[in-house]
Amino acid sequence: MSNILCIGEMLIDFIEEKPSLVKRFTLNPGGAPANVAQVIGILGGKAFIMGSVGKDSFGNEIENVLIKNNVSNKYLRKVETPTTISFVTIDENGDRDFIFYRGADKDFDLSQIELNEFADFDIVHFGSATALLEGKLNSSYQRLLEISLKENKFISFDPNYRNFFWNKEREKFKNSIMPFIQKSDLVKLNEEELQIVAENESTSEAINILRERFNTTFAVTLGKNGSIIFNKNYEINIGAEKIKAIDTTGAGDGYIGAFLYKVAQFEDKKMILADRDEIIKIAHFSNDIAGKICTRYGALTALID
Repeated sequence: MSNILCIGEMLIDFIEEKPSLVKRFTLNPGGAPANVAQVIGILGGKAFIMGSVGKDSFGNEIENVLIKNNVSNKYLRKVETPTTISFVTIDENGDRDFIFYRGADKDFDLSQIELNEFADFDIVHFGSATALLEGKLNSSYQRLLEISLKENKFISFDPNYRNFFWNKEREKFKNSIMPFIQKSDLVKLNEEELQIVAENESTSEAINILRERFNTTFAVTLGKNGSIIFNKNYEINIGAEKIKAIDTTGAGDGYIGAFLYKVAQFEDKKMILADRDEIIKIAHFSNDIAGKICTRYGALTALID
């Protein structure tokens, strides 16, 4: 089982307990890369998180939960800026809306890490919602991509589009994520991100556009309709089991976390993306994990329980 490094924000999600006239929120440590790392750790993989939190009670809570869920805190840094928080409201279908108060995540500085330590990782996952905004995390994100390419790592990317940050700057968002899409082995998108990247609202047409344009493997999550895995050589539709979705927070993170957990078990990780039969097995497993996460409030509550 290979080591997997995830870089990006760690934060506190205040998640609405259920839609009501009086809103009540429950504190949950989160952040997409942190969720992915925890999924890998909970499943039995070797996960490391790279990013920064504040020197405060929220930062301590995040660190404790990561350790509890088998994620190494070796590259977690604590800074003077308060820990980033978000408020997540849930509609009747379990879909979410985010409000962010950004803090410590932007201050992560890769120059504080010894570069020779990256030899310990075969897989690097870029899954941050905030890394393409201003701050040291942005330059660290870009630098780690350069290092990963140079050392021929298996590169995974999930842009984690957030309307709160990019609603009026979708073109800027697209331009910012394009180098990662072009250089990654595996790119995970949801339907909205697929449409943004392809500039086409038809899922089928958008898939065709990306198949022609990029030499990578895409995994597109479709919510209750499962997922589609495709590259230049195949297109696979994987259905999802019917569930009662209560909260979809963390479902996409669960999907890519489960996917990477499986990929890490193979010696030749890049070649496994060409094996259609294995990818079908991996995608079914990933769909199941994502579905379980949706059955409870909180990003990983169901999976941990």
